[in-house]
Amino acid sequence: MKKKSDTLNPVKGEVSKNFAESLFKVFWENSTSGMRLIDKNGIIINVNSSFCRLFEKLKEELIGKHFSLCYTESQRNSIETSYAKRFNERIIEPLLERKIKLWNGKEIWFELSNSFIESEDGNVFLASIFRDITVRKNNMQKIIELNNKNEALLKTAIDGIHILDLNGNLVEFNQSFIEHIGYTADEAKFLNVVDWDVSYSREELLSIIQSLKTTSKVFESRHKLKSGEIRDVEISASGVTIDEKCFIFCSCRDITERKIAEEFIKESEERFRSIFIDNPVIMMIIHPETGKIIDVNQAACRFYGFSHDEFITTIYSYDLNVSSKQDEFRELWLSKNRKRKLFQIKHRLKDGMIKDVEIYSGPISIRNKKLILSVINDVTERTIAEENVMKFSRIIEQTPVSVIVTDTNGVIQYVNPFFTQLTGYSANEMIGNKTSILKSGLTKEEVYNELWSKITVGKDWVGEFINKKKSGDLFWEKAIISPIADEKGQIINFVAIKEDISELKQMMDDLKFAKEDAEKSDKLKSEFLAQISHEIRTPINVIINFINFLKEGIKIPENEDSIIAYSSIDSASKRIIRTIDLILNMSELQVGSYNVRMKLINIYSDVLQHLYFEFDQLAKDKGLKLKVLQNTDELMVFADEYSVSQVFSNLIDNAVKYTSSGLVEIIIERDEADKLVVKVIDSGIGISEEYIKDLFKPFSQEQQGYTRKYEGNGLGLALVKKYCTLNNAEIKVESRKGEGSTFTVIFN
Repeated sequence: MKKKSDTLNPVKGEVSKNFAESLFKVFWENSTSGMRLIDKNGIIINVNSSFCRLFEKLKEELIGKHFSLCYTESQRNSIETSYAKRFNERIIEPLLERKIKLWNGKEIWFELSNSFIESEDGNVFLASIFRDITVRKNNMQKIIELNNKNEALLKTAIDGIHILDLNGNLVEFNQSFIEHIGYTADEAKFLNVVDWDVSYSREELLSIIQSLKTTSKVFESRHKLKSGEIRDVEISASGVTIDEKCFIFCSCRDITERKIAEEFIKESEERFRSIFIDNPVIMMIIHPETGKIIDVNQAACRFYGFSHDEFITTIYSYDLNVSSKQDEFRELWLSKNRKRKLFQIKHRLKDGMIKDVEIYSGPISIRNKKLILSVINDVTERTIAEENVMKFSRIIEQTPVSVIVTDTNGVIQYVNPFFTQLTGYSANEMIGNKTSILKSGLTKEEVYNELWSKITVGKDWVGEFINKKKSGDLFWEKAIISPIADEKGQIINFVAIKEDISELKQMMDDLKFAKEDAEKSDKLKSEFLAQISHEIRTPINVIINFINFLKEGIKIPENEDSIIAYSSIDSASKRIIRTIDLILNMSELQVGSYNVRMKLINIYSDVLQHLYFEFDQLAKDKGLKLKVLQNTDELMVFADEYSVSQVFSNLIDNAVKYTSSGLVEIIIERDEADKLVVKVIDSGIGISEEYIKDLFKPFSQEQQGYTRKYEGNGLGLALVKKYCTLNNAEIKVESRKGEGSTFTVIFN
């Protein structure tokens, strides 16, 4: 087997001076950690590129200058003093973590390792290795914020430095590397990269090594330790030439905890986003100082009507609040300082609708920012319901009827003020007692049995009680008792609404007696009218008959005076008989004793033809022409024959009476709705427009015409109106003073 170069013997661990110097230079320049060498006065002797990047200075700006120039002026005096003491006493502290502010104001976290080095000429220098751990510290802070814990991450070890040849053999390494992979230094000398790197196959690893000959690369991989544990690592690798041979210089950093932290942060953020975005409850994140809405979930967009972009770009929390901007900032301040978690206000939606909302608010921290998380519930319906409950409660408290609520055993749980006012019992006296405390013993037991049989199966009961007040006085109550069921349909209460009807009962008794008296009075009136009718009709008929007998039997020479006398007696007698008939007919209608006989009648042959023959001679005696015009063959109508005959008897009689000359015409026809219509038309004195509205009132007469010149008692047209109503007929009047009248009867 061919021996390796004398320049590098990894088996024996021996190196030449040139190799050692070259190795140190490679290590110095390619280390991912910042390296600095200073003398006893704090003057920088040398720095590597990573140190320059970390402190954001050029080598030319640093070498030969005091190391404190890397820090702000306010720190320099204390740093110089501290360094002089440490150097003089050779103080070496273990691995340190420090947060510093650079000369340009930037703050970083670094991990510092110091050691003193003595040169061949006896000079002592301080060598320092700086590792930027700002990212790791920030990740630690994120974990603390997201999980609200104050646990620190495991400290990250110093980078593991190792050198590979182009075949992947381990050529050189530092203590941190072998501690990292868990092998001893002697064991490590025989390792190849495939023994610990498990992310790639041998071919892939060799391909990566070949690609690094002329370039550098930072990538992540996974290392399998001697113990079998798998760790995540970050590797910074580049090709270097040592004694004209190419090697791969590697610096690895264990990032397992960082990966876990990053994954935890990612999962936590995803979990938070999922809970926040997809939650059906309205949520928004608000800046407590400005009221700016930082984020909202989809439920908020749906509720308010704004898009997500509108919320986070143009909408502030006080834009939603219908109260003042000052009130909104006050609520945000209270929420931020945990002085108030729950409050109720009114919010305006995009469409202008006002909603009552209940808001749970509290402070949260996201990436070191103090914000407010608000969880919002729409309580508009609940508010309306509460207002209705308050309204109904006031109604029950103020209603002038008794309200009682009991359990299912009839034990009283509530009585309203009117109940206590009515019964004399206070609420305290009633609550806990049964409703039987009101029993008088005068209500039949069957009433209570019926009541319970209904309400216990979910039905309402309506009835009356005779109950007893605290004073012992009796009173009547009308009650409606209803069951109240819970959401499962189980009866949990009974509610009774009771009205004191004692006065109503007394009124009904009084009305009963009054009715009996009225019936006696009606009977007496009917008997009186019948008696009067008999006592007046009989002698009047005798007078009429004997006047005709005297006129024909006794030969009294006819002259003008005797003709007037006979005519006056006949006219006056008939007038008395007609007046009595009208009074009796009106009386029958008013007391409801008229016996209606509805049947099909022929309006012409059964009614109008007879009336025509009755009034034709009277019309001729006045020089008038009475005419019946039949414009339809459909003459049947369902009506009461007597009352219909009375309607047209009165109308024709009036037409003849109030017409001095001309024509009285009766027209029978059908209208557009095929209803039977009868018109009585005269050319008489007519009726004034002012009087038509009172035309059908009993005993009503037009003073300017009828009462002065014509006889009449004002009952005829009143009876006509009532008889029309009785026959489901409508009567209309058209008239002009001095031109005549038209009365139209329409049978429906």
